[in-house]
Amino acid sequence: MKMHKRLARYGKAFILPVAVFALFSIIAAPRFGIGSLRVVAIQAFLPTLVGFGLYQFMQAGMLDLTVGAQVILSGYIGAICSRQFGLPGLILGCILTSVLLGIINGLLYTLLKLPALVLSMGLIMIYETLAEFLDQGSFITISRHISFLGIPPYSVILTVAALLLFFIINYHTQYALHLKAVGLKETLASMLGVDAVRVKLRVYIVAGLFYGIAALLYISYSGSIGTAYAMESISMVFQPLMGVLIALELRKFINAGLGIFIGEFSFSVIFSGLIAMGISDTVQKMVTGLFLLLVIIFSTNKERVGLFFHRLRMRHMQGACCQKQRRKDVKHVS
Repeated sequence: MKMHKRLARYGKAFILPVAVFALFSIIAAPRFGIGSLRVVAIQAFLPTLVGFGLYQFMQAGMLDLTVGAQVILSGYIGAICSRQFGLPGLILGCILTSVLLGIINGLLYTLLKLPALVLSMGLIMIYETLAEFLDQGSFITISRHISFLGIPPYSVILTVAALLLFFIINYHTQYALHLKAVGLKETLASMLGVDAVRVKLRVYIVAGLFYGIAALLYISYSGSIGTAYAMESISMVFQPLMGVLIALELRKFINAGLGIFIGEFSFSVIFSGLIAMGISDTVQKMVTGLFLLLVIIFSTNKERVGLFFHRLRMRHMQGACCQKQRRKDVKHVS
């Protein structure tokens, strides 16, 4: 019985990606179909890794927009380290740099006591400028023989390893319990002995770890990484954010890590389907903004939406009861 209930929950969690994929398989056929699954899944890996980091902030009731600049700067330093130390330099350069940036961000947040969103706006410009100064060109490349981590099966292994790490950190540590307490009610958590400031500092560090893995996958997949100007890196946060918001709704069916991947996969299906239909880049951005708006509206008004559908069901039941009673009255009269 427990296995059947678990399978039923998992089935409900997969309704969204299956429905979206079926829709675009019909309207974008024959350019989009089963053969596109591999590409769509690969495209979902990077936003999934970024989403693992963003999830930490969402759980704490915060929002971080530095992710794009942090990924780019970490990738730049990783590429520079790879010139001297090869693959170990690339891996350690990306991950350690991102963790260090997370520590810096967290310390600035705790010391300056600025809202996370306000702080991230200033840090974005600093990190984008630092990446530009590190290498005078617009792009920095890595050697082909060390970029294999960006292609299957290595990209799959890297993403699955990050998923297991996410599961351990967010479901089997004291940090996870404290994070949930701070996110629900920071004042009450502090009264119960939870150090909210220390928890939020750890949020930045844990997120930095996942951003570093994302930077490693990013530069390995493309073989190069380019600088961003005038806060262009903010655009990197939108798709992962949508996936995380969907995962927060799917937590009652499935663990958050898989929920994030399901959300990111669903949006990758949408983007790939739009491309297969020949939709222009401008329209794709409009659709992205529309979906982000819809997801945010639903996540912030889910109680009202639930109440609305509950009232519809009650009206339907009342109407059915009235019709049934009328039929009985007619039979009685006849």
